[in-house]
Amino acid sequence: MSDFFYRTEDIGPSDILNYFVETEEDRSAIDQLKGRNPTILIGSRGVGKSFLMRVAEQELAAEYSSSRVVPVYVTFVSSSLLRTGDPDQFRHWMLARICRAVLRKISKMGLLANMSSSANVLAGLPAGHIDLDGLEKLIISYEESWKNPNDNVDSSNIPDIEELKDALEDLAEELHIKRFALLMDEAAHIFLPTQQRQFFTLFRDLRSHCVTCNAAVYPGVTSYGDTFQPTHDATMVSINRDIRARLKINTH
Repeated sequence: MSDFFYRTEDIGPSDILNYFVETEEDRSAIDQLKGRNPTILIGSRGVGKSFLMRVAEQELAAEYSSSRVVPVYVTFVSSSLLRTGDPDQFRHWMLARICRAVLRKISKMGLLANMSSSANVLAGLPAGHIDLDGLEKLIISYEESWKNPNDNVDSSNIPDIEELKDALEDLAEELHIKRFALLMDEAAHIFLPTQQRQFFTLFRDLRSHCVTCNAAVYPGVTSYGDTFQPTHDATMVSINRDIRARLKINTH
């Protein structure tokens, strides 16, 4: 009997495409995630938002030699564990998570054969060093801060938004990358309203010619804040599953 999975997290990323049965709606959403414009996937729990993001990630990775687009899957599932005295802890933690995900992805793709000064900016290190462990320790410090909420986490080495954008632009030029496609899952629907507003400010501010942000949210419970305008700052794609509807499978 074949395996039955309740959640996308239970499927290895390299196995995702083996379980993908393409429909017209899914293909449209995936192509949107792979495209140049920022995209927000809107759908209730269990409709397959994470799965579609993983499919987009695998397809982009397979097409890298021709498209030069690097897919970077980022999860923010541990946001509820942050409890430090840093007033900007949530923004710093998100930035650290994104930096780590980018460095990990380009390292796994074999693109960091030579040390890069712009990669060091992402890692919060001086020239000549690439240390994912240091960045990982910083992230863990934030995510374990609920145990000791009075302890301070040193975030001085985390780049700000402009430094991150500059580093990604320089990294793209150095490695002949056309664009980074950020696929940010387990995002706004698990954040507090104040965190949601910070997330969508970051989403908007990260946009550049070499960075495309994509995220998944729940319908009706997302607070975008004053600085982010849905439909203007992103393409909104609704994912609906009607169990009574006839399945339209793509045969192309």
